[in-house]
Amino acid sequence: MILFRAKRSWPDGQGDMVGMIRALIADPELPNKAREGRTEEIRSCIACDQGCIGRVFKGKPMTCLQNATVGLEKKNGLIEPSSIKKKVLIVGGGPGGMETARVARLRGHEVILYEKEKILGGQVNIAVKAPGRAEFGGITRYLVKQMELLGVKVNLGVTATSELVAKENPDAVVIATGSKPYKPPIPGADQSNVVSVRDVFLRTVSVGEKVAVIDSGEAHWPCCSTAEYLAERGRQVER
Repeated sequence: MILFRAKRSWPDGQGDMVGMIRALIADPELPNKAREGRTEEIRSCIACDQGCIGRVFKGKPMTCLQNATVGLEKKNGLIEPSSIKKKVLIVGGGPGGMETARVARLRGHEVILYEKEKILGGQVNIAVKAPGRAEFGGITRYLVKQMELLGVKVNLGVTATSELVAKENPDAVVIATGSKPYKPPIPGADQSNVVSVRDVFLRTVSVGEKVAVIDSGEAHWPCCSTAEYLAERGRQVER
C-alpha cells in the first residue's frame, strides 16, 4: 500500500489529505468499508506490483492480482443478480475457485465448493512460505472471509469425484484445481533428485547441501525466492 499525506492552508489553518494509490486499485470501496467498520471485508493490496506498476512501466493496461475487474469496469459493469438462479458446484478452493464462488453468490446462485485439502487458499499457501512473500496471504484472508459472509457451502478435505458431482446434480460445474509443476524437456529432468519449487516449500522432499536452482523460463519470483529460501537454510545454492 502506498500512502501520501499532504497539507495545505485552509481558512481556519487546518487541513490534511491522505491519498492511497495501489490500495484503491485493489479495493475502490476501501474508504467506505473502513468508515462502516467493515475492515475484514477490505481487499487489501499485497504489494506485488505485477499488474499495476509492473505493467504501466511497460506501456500495458493496468490490472490487479487482487481485483480482476481493474481496467474492465466499463466492459463488465457491476455485479448484478441473475434472472435465473442456478446451483453451481466449484472444484478447488484456491483464489480462482473462491473468486468464482464469490461472484456467483453475489449474483444470487446457490454455490457449493469442494477442496481436497483441509484449508482454503490453494497455491497461495505455498507462495507465502517464500521470503518476503507473506503479504500474499492477504489474497486468502479476503476470499475466505467472503465465503463466510456470502454463505458459500464449503467442503474441506473432500475430493470431488464424478460420483459426488452427479449426486449434487448441479446446473454448472467449475473446475478450478490449479496448475501442475512444469518440468522442462531436458535430459535428466525426470530423475529423483529433480524437484519442484512446491516440493521445496512444502518440505515434501529432502534437499541436499549443494543445490542448483534452474529457472524453467518464467524469469519470475519462484526461482529467486527458492534460491533465497535455501541459502537462508545453509545450502550452497547456484542459480
